[in-house]
Amino acid sequence: SALFGRNMSTIVDIETSPQDDNPDNSLNPFKNKIDLIAIHENGNTVVKKPDDVNRRTFMDKQLCGHNFKFDIKTLVAKGYQINCNQYEHDTLVMAVASITKVSDDYLERYEQERRRLNKEFGKNTKGYRSAKKHSLKILAPYFLGVSPFWEDPYTCNNEEYAKKDALYTSGLKEHFIPMLKKDGVWEFYQDKLMPWQRMTLQAELDGISIDIKAMADLKAQAEAGVITSLKKLREAWKKVEDEWLKKERLSVETQYEIKKAKAIEYLKQEKTEEKTAAKKNKTAKRYD
Repeated sequence: SALFGRNMSTIVDIETSPQDDNPDNSLNPFKNKIDLIAIHENGNTVVKKPDDVNRRTFMDKQLCGHNFKFDIKTLVAKGYQINCNQYEHDTLVMAVASITKVSDDYLERYEQERRRLNKEFGKNTKGYRSAKKHSLKILAPYFLGVSPFWEDPYTCNNEEYAKKDALYTSGLKEHFIPMLKKDGVWEFYQDKLMPWQRMTLQAELDGISIDIKAMADLKAQAEAGVITSLKKLREAWKKVEDEWLKKERLSVETQYEIKKAKAIEYLKQEKTEEKTAAKKNKTAKRYD
């Protein structure tokens, strides 16, 4: 498609596996190994072994990827020369910023299809992993209309899959840019979200680790603190509100008494005037 040929950024995607027998280490930049590097630029996509990619290949290029902080951290850990200012775009961050989201119906249908396919593998073999709503495997079919695609459950060296990752990331970038501008969130993405991505990436490259669990714990503590503070605020406000209601009630009652007294005085005066007028009429009739 011509959509995948206009992208000026260099799109990069890497496939990793653990250096040991712990599968979780495939996501650890210091304990994983790069199996494949897919590069899409100038309308072409190539997939290479890491030894075939020069460590200076990405220098001075504006880079884009999907959930790209992981790729950059891994590449830097393996000696590739990349700096944070080259981190131009991230299609996952674009999806987060976008007002248009993947429908719940599509997510459900995708998950049902994944489970159906996994049954064909049998109980003793690996199946396709589940995908979150901002996963490339979800976003590309939904927004670009490409056929659903899946990770090879048996090997990390699937060149076709790596090629699709880079190609579809390119397509998503070209899709999201006008969408974000149309929806009025482009400046938020470009001026807020991406600078934050680059800042946290630099912090992590410099040795500051983002502890996700600790952040979740702090968030829970903050939310509990908010609830406690709101409770105290309501209790304090209730006292103020009660005093205010007393003053308002007293003011209303005072105004009522004043109006009541004026009304009574007015009625008395009106009654007196009526009596005076009646006496005058009676006297006048007598003389007539």
